[in-house]
Amino acid sequence: MRYIVRATSILGVLCAIGMLAPVAVGYAIGANDAAESQQLAEESIEATVEARRETIDHEIGHTPAHPWAADYYEGDGLGANIFLSIAPKSGVAATWHGCLGLYGANLGAVIPERDGSLQLQFEQPNEARFGGFPDRVVPVRWGARRYLIRPSDTAGFVAAIHAGSEPRTQVHGQFLLAEGGELKPVSGLPGLPEPDRVRIRLQAVEARIVEVGEPERGDKTVDMCDVRYPVRLVVDGDEVLHPGEELQVLGRSSPFTDIIVREAGPGSARGLAKVLELDCGKPDADHVPAEGWRLTTGAYDEISANRAIAEASRASATQASR
Repeated sequence: MRYIVRATSILGVLCAIGMLAPVAVGYAIGANDAAESQQLAEESIEATVEARRETIDHEIGHTPAHPWAADYYEGDGLGANIFLSIAPKSGVAATWHGCLGLYGANLGAVIPERDGSLQLQFEQPNEARFGGFPDRVVPVRWGARRYLIRPSDTAGFVAAIHAGSEPRTQVHGQFLLAEGGELKPVSGLPGLPEPDRVRIRLQAVEARIVEVGEPERGDKTVDMCDVRYPVRLVVDGDEVLHPGEELQVLGRSSPFTDIIVREAGPGSARGLAKVLELDCGKPDADHVPAEGWRLTTGAYDEISANRAIAEASRASATQASR
């Protein structure tokens, strides 16, 4: 559900309405524990993981040229603030903090795989849900930047590049980026696995929704639910879209709507529009896909990206000098 965090994450929404509580993942604390006991346990857990992080940082300091050893961050600054530190000998230390405190913490070993990915072998249970951490990542170099991308998120990273949210110019973002990387320039294309790298577009392709099917509602979280609409598209210029490609809506800001291509051929495609209903069963008309909506793949522009990074770097330097 990466589409949720494009502008305002679901965790941020839950934080704002006070409906988010810590959950038991890895070293995380169960919501039913007494407040005092929970606080003491959290402090002990965090101290254990932070002690490992200090060891990792010491190793990082002695191997500054290592290709992936670093402190990484991803998050929205609200319900998700994920800090992950890794080094080849000292392993991994990971914490997830949100608006109500610690949601998850874990540590373990880093095992390089033959395909270049890294297996993160955590010591405690690490469920693939809220409060958990990736158990496998792909190191991605992009100019002076270093990312750790989940294998399942490589297509999402391409979509973020097309949308202009990567290379990002601020700390907050959807993907693990090494500390300080948001102000570093990029060059060429990121070192993604080849199937995804070749899908980075340098010229946008546009399409139009010509048919919207009946919606299907998914799981409900508090009062919110995930709704999916099948859509049929006509693609300009008989261009071919890629299955799995994410499309942006032209002329409207809809962070709660995500359109993903499922099938494609010359000049046509079928896809799925995922919509987050903030009040389940009461869709917002601005978020519901409709016939006539214009869509675009977006595209990567290295010159514009580095110009934005340079401007952010100058603004940061000015702020620091005050």
